[in-house]
Amino acid sequence: MSKLAFTVSGTCPSNPASQDVVTVDVRVFAQAPHADALSLSNFRNKCWNIVMSTYPGAAFAVDDRQAFPKPCNEYFVTIMPQALVKHRAYLPWSERVIEIEPPTDTVPSVHQQEVQPVSEPQPLLSFGPSIMAPLGYIAHARSGDKGLDCNIGFFVRHEDEYAWLKSLLTVDRIIDILQNDYNGGRIERFELPNIHAVHFLLKDHLDRGVAASSTYDVLGKNVAEYLRAKHLPCLVLCHGSSALKEMDLDNFAERFTSRLKMACVVYDNRGLGDSDTGPGQPRQEIVPDLRVADISDAITFAQSRSEVDPERIGNCGSSYSGGHVLHVGAVDRRVKVVLSQVPYLNGWENFNRLVRPDFAEFMEGNFQKDRFERAAGNTPATVKVVDENPLAPYALPTPDSYDFFQKLWAPKSAWKNEVTLKSLELFRAHDPSAWVYRISPTPLLMAVAENDVLTPTDLALEAYSRAREPKQLSMLPGGHFDAYTRNNFERNTARQIKFLKDFLGVEDN
Repeated sequence: MSKLAFTVSGTCPSNPASQDVVTVDVRVFAQAPHADALSLSNFRNKCWNIVMSTYPGAAFAVDDRQAFPKPCNEYFVTIMPQALVKHRAYLPWSERVIEIEPPTDTVPSVHQQEVQPVSEPQPLLSFGPSIMAPLGYIAHARSGDKGLDCNIGFFVRHEDEYAWLKSLLTVDRIIDILQNDYNGGRIERFELPNIHAVHFLLKDHLDRGVAASSTYDVLGKNVAEYLRAKHLPCLVLCHGSSALKEMDLDNFAERFTSRLKMACVVYDNRGLGDSDTGPGQPRQEIVPDLRVADISDAITFAQSRSEVDPERIGNCGSSYSGGHVLHVGAVDRRVKVVLSQVPYLNGWENFNRLVRPDFAEFMEGNFQKDRFERAAGNTPATVKVVDENPLAPYALPTPDSYDFFQKLWAPKSAWKNEVTLKSLELFRAHDPSAWVYRISPTPLLMAVAENDVLTPTDLALEAYSRAREPKQLSMLPGGHFDAYTRNNFERNTARQIKFLKDFLGVEDN
């Protein structure tokens, strides 16, 4: 035989309602240079004998003519000189034949077309907030055969959608979503802007063409729909303190989704950036317990998406949220892996290390005053997140905090340099380290900066020592914000990618 393939189609559900829904189709496909190799005695009878003597519940179709060998033809695309083509028009009503001469104005044929890169590419995150959804929510598609090649065309109706579509659909992206069906062949990409379309030609995708293919979809008509129905592992990412999703967190999501076959949910914490706040709750207020609940809600959102595998959800948090994900990982068993980087862990200890002793009594008095003002219906008090003046009271009094928030991100983002005063009081009272020992058996990866003065290194290491296996520790050079940038970003994400592959079962792109 030159080809022998086995295909199982369908699955057996538990507690089936009928015999039809529990029936699974097993297909055996064979090809050979000579018919004798596939004769009844050499092929069909042997299949029957094996099945009848081993598999209970096996049944055969009444008409078994498909098991008889038949000649097959292999069609392929080629180029011929026009002089060899007898071009005629036949008029059946008059039996007239019109000879059509080949055109004289010609150009040499191109043997292999050039793959078109993305014209005017744009970062996907520049199109605004996104949700996880099938590609078919926006894009239409058609596919079909051309010999043993498969054509797929994706198209949208509006110009703004097309800018997104052509930035999204690269050759690498198509290889990614083909997954196991990618055969390593050449993929050619073309843009058709007048009809808002991106077209792909998958070389040798349909085995040996329609008349000799071993696949069910011999015409390639279902390839487009298949590409719109994928389930992926999902990672829910949340930022720390008052930071927004655009402040390096999107870089982590971009790295994960470009290197791994997975999806990411990235969002602004409630009351910050693009996110709403709760009824009666002021903006720029950070309530740890609500953030923990919001992470579980984000997990529910991810599980509701048709292309996400609901049984493979991970959780990744940075800084303040690096502590929140420890809490969630301990109580929400839908989380299958926890990634915590430069985490905030012990609020009381952390607060008293950050706030100068001579400011502590002043802050305590302001906490009580703010409670009375709120009770009277007045505007909640606020405080700056960072300040250049070391003598002023503010939330994050470290030089690297000022450099990150005010110098790096304030000029180019919607970040606001304020939080409510109550946010600091709640910061002091929160202790996510109390949940660390309950995370097991969910795998934990904790990334800790060697010289972290914002969320102190020793507090992180003490909490990690109380976590149970399976757990991994990644020590990063530098301070708190170095985990997001420069060489540490490469080092940090490389370790996180390996962890996701090992414990979430994510595959390489």
